[in-house]
Amino acid sequence: MTASKTTTTSNGVARIIADGNAAKATIFDQFSLKGQVGVVAGGAGALGLESALALLEAGATVYITDISAPEKLREEYKAVEAFAEQSGATLHYVQGDITDKAFAESFCQSISAKEGRFDFAVLANGWLHTDTPILEITQDVWEKSQLINTTGTLLLSQAAAKEMKKFGNGGSLLLYASIAGIRVQRAAPNKHHSWAAYAASKAACHQLTRNLAVELAKDRIRVNSISPGQFWTPMTNAMLGTNPELLQHWSTCNNPMGRLGRTDEVRGVTVYLCSSLSSYVTGTDHIIDGGMVLW
Repeated sequence: MTASKTTTTSNGVARIIADGNAAKATIFDQFSLKGQVGVVAGGAGALGLESALALLEAGATVYITDISAPEKLREEYKAVEAFAEQSGATLHYVQGDITDKAFAESFCQSISAKEGRFDFAVLANGWLHTDTPILEITQDVWEKSQLINTTGTLLLSQAAAKEMKKFGNGGSLLLYASIAGIRVQRAAPNKHHSWAAYAASKAACHQLTRNLAVELAKDRIRVNSISPGQFWTPMTNAMLGTNPELLQHWSTCNNPMGRLGRTDEVRGVTVYLCSSLSSYVTGTDHIIDGGMVLW
């Protein structure tokens, strides 16, 4: 039995042979998101904001949603907002709670109605609590972890995918999972905190990604995840700034590269997975951790 053959090729070597014009299009054109529209949930956070900026730079119209009131946004957000204004990019901020199904649906529907398309959704929402051993994790902490990290991700994924289906052009869902959902996060020496609630919620995101990918493939909606390792963010800075021992442990002992990640190091993967360059990529997880899962 022979494999089926693609009948048309729009890029790469076959296109150059067919067109006889190597300059007609380049790989950089495939990275472009010009004219596309999408959302970044948790976009006021460090990794979400970096994702939003990268998508803006690639030419997309970006709607950020987060729980924070506009007047309480960090200076980093204001800098991205200023960049968008100066460069002619289109950035919108909508305060809201994606764990509220009604908000998730109305938010996505309003974007479709205004823009006439819906191309991608980046789910960078998250909440972390690691202050107690596993036997002392409270039900409230457990349920909040699942609500924000898993339920909110599901609700906005559902709402975004429904809008993508309306237009029939496919789309991309990108879920922020975590290496905590892949391997057990070790506490620093002499520390007894647990990542269990966070880890369980992010492990659920991995399986949610796979199930969404299978069920939405017929609609040409691709679904992938990113699993960041340990990055310099306001959240980690709050943990490490008062704990030199933990800082030393995270910075030198946790991965082969011997450092924490920079938030800008998620940019390339984000744009790739939202662009046409990843048109045959779905149901995959992309680990950005300096090799931490190898140890």
